[in-house]
Parts: sequence; C-alpha cells; structure tokens
Amino acid sequence: MNEPKEQAFDQPMIIDELVGSMYPEASVFDKDWIAQNITTILKATADGEHQTMYYPACGTDLIRPLLAYNLDSIIAVDNNEEVLKSVLSTLDKLGVNPVVNTVGDNAKELVFEMWGKNRKILLVIDDARILTPLIPERTDILHIYFPTGADRELENYFSKPGENTWRINPTLDAVNITRINVGGFLVINEMPIVSERGLVSASLLEIAGIDQIEITKRHPQYVMTSFYPDSNELHGMNRNGAIFHKKKEVAAGVLREVQEGIEMCNWADYILMEIERGNFEFLGNLDYVYELKKATLEFVQGYLKDCEKIIAEMKHDGVDLTLANSYGNDFAKRLLSSIKRIQSNFIGFIRTYDDLVFGIPTGKKEFDDTDLLSVGIILDQETSSYRSNIWPIALPYLQKEEIRQWVLEFSKLDIDKMFTDEELA
Repeated sequence: MNEPKEQAFDQPMIIDELVGSMYPEASVFDKDWIAQNITTILKATADGEHQTMYYPACGTDLIRPLLAYNLDSIIAVDNNEEVLKSVLSTLDKLGVNPVVNTVGDNAKELVFEMWGKNRKILLVIDDARILTPLIPERTDILHIYFPTGADRELENYFSKPGENTWRINPTLDAVNITRINVGGFLVINEMPIVSERGLVSASLLEIAGIDQIEITKRHPQYVMTSFYPDSNELHGMNRNGAIFHKKKEVAAGVLREVQEGIEMCNWADYILMEIERGNFEFLGNLDYVYELKKATLEFVQGYLKDCEKIIAEMKHDGVDLTLANSYGNDFAKRLLSSIKRIQSNFIGFIRTYDDLVFGIPTGKKEFDDTDLLSVGIILDQETSSYRSNIWPIALPYLQKEEIRQWVLEFSKLDIDKMFTDEELA
C-alpha cells in the first residue's frame, strides 16, 4: 500500500473550509475563533515534536487537536460513551470514513487518511484516572483540558486508590513534564502560567527546560463542557492562551523545585488578589490600622526567604547560578511591582470616589446606579446584585467603614522606602 502524500493544510482558506465543514451551524464570529485556535497551534508546534498525543478526559474534543497539532495519532480516554458517536459524526462531515477496530474490552481504534496523512485515534472508554496498558508512559503532547473537579484527590472517586490510578493535575508539575518527549508540548487548559501581572517568570520555566508559547485559546462552546457563555460574554472573553514546549530533559529534583516555585507564586498571587479586594486579613492577624506597614513588610520578607530556599536547592542540584539568581531577581521585582500596582489601583479608586462624593448634591442620601457606575460598580441583571467592574475594591470600600480605613492606610505606604535592601535584610 502506497503511503499518502501529505498535503499542507496550514493555509487560512483550507482551515476555514475545515472549520466550516465541522461546524456548519456556527456563526462567522465563532468559526473565525475556532480557525484562529487551530492556526496558532499549527504555527506554535511547527518546529517541535507532534506525532503523538495523550488526551485524558477528552470529551468530544478530538478532531480539533488532531488538526491543530497535525498529529499522526491520539490516545484519548473518556468515560462518556457518546464521545465515539460525536467523533464519527465530525469525521463524516469532513468526508472521512474511518476503519473502526475493537481493541480489548473498552477501546475503539479509528484509522483513516486525512489531508494526505494516515492518522489514528485510539479511544478508551474509561475513567481517565485509571491507568491501563493502553496509556503511554511518554508522549509528544500531553493535553490536559478537562472538567472542573477532575483533578481532585483520588479518594474522592475511588475507595481504594492504588498503583493503577493517577491524579491528573492541571499544572506544570514534575510528573506532567516527565511524561513529555523532548521537543514535545504540554497543554494545561491552554492557559498561560507566565503573565504580565503574575509572579511566575519565564526564568523559572527556563530552569525546567520549558518555553511558554502564545496561542489563541479554543472556543468554549464547541467542545463538551459544563460552561456555556452567552453571546455577550463570548465577545468579551479573553482569547489569549498558551502551551508549553519542552526544550530539554531536566533532573527530577530540579523539576520538583520549579514546581515548588510555581506553587509558591500561585499562593502569593492569590493572597495579593484578596488584598486587592480588601481582605487584608490575608496579611495576618491585624488588630489595628497602624500594623499594616509591618504586616506588608513581613509578607514580602517571608516570600523572599522562601524563594531563597528554593534557589539554594536549585544551586545544590546543579542549576546554572546565573539562571537561578535571575529567577530570584525576577520574583522580587514582580512581587514588589504587584504590591505597587495594588496601591496604585487603590489611589486611583479613592480619587474617583472622592470626585463622586464632592459632586453629589446636598441632601442626597444614597448613590443611584449612575453614581455607582462612575466608580465601576454595576448591577448584575442575572443575580440582581452589585459587583465591582473596574476596581475590585470598589464595592467593599462602599460597604464597610473598616475596609475604607485599611485601604486609605495602604494607599499612604511609602513602598519604595519600605522595600530597600536594609529593610528587607
């Protein structure tokens, strides 16, 4: 049998035709989004390894990644028996008639040619947390994108979790990175870990031998999901996504240290988010406003010391000194920048709020919806409750006098003076 001649289908016109065939009822807006997702992934993975993919808890999302990564084969696992029907239906829309083979008691193998390339889908109908001989130990692409809650501890699902089960963790951790071949890719909900506002830096990923590559996230409505945003939400959604490219093998100990660094950053980011919402108790037990400066300083000192411990472990395990120190410097800069950003947001809100108050006519006792809108507070029509749309602190600031005092005090802190080398020592 002659091997088919592979055709290049990474041209916009061809991808638009594919998407139109797969989703004939979709709007132009939706088709454009889906096409962008496929196109950006094709570009991001062109220079890497992308022959094989393992996709636990795949739902109906199989043909999209097959095309987007230009795969030879996918091994996918899902306990929904409707997945096979959906995949066959999508292939039929594309004019593809696969050979379907039964493998063992609970798997189907689909073999077919598409765009000049022999392809294969092995679909295991089972719980993705159960390990079977059909699941590869290593793969070019590990694609983790599954329902909320699927990453909970195994004890929530199995009475006796043992050696034949694994907890699928949607993070850039040592287990997931190790499962990928060099040159391959890791997909974690197509979400970036390094961002402009977050504490995780590119230098930390570099220590793990990982690059973050930007893509357009997949469209949320054309896969099996419990989250279906309405049209207005779709048009306002952030499409910026990312996947991770494994450039080299890194020692398991170093990967665990990087994982520890990511977890530390994520927890600190969470605390900073709560502070920005006015939940200052996350800085510690604060009884008086004047304790805020000390608590903020101790918060920063504590995380810098934790970072230093991780750096020391990395150096002990052979990480390049310059790279390890670069991670430490990046973390310190990002941490202080986040605190200054929160303070700047507080100051910006206070000024806007004061302008509103001074402009209220004498005798008016309550703000109306127009007044609230000027400080970024809107009425959610679905829940009939107010929420902060611009400044997270807006609603708590208006509701509680105590919050106002904390915010005013935080806005007065001399951040640059507080965080000199002498103060942090």
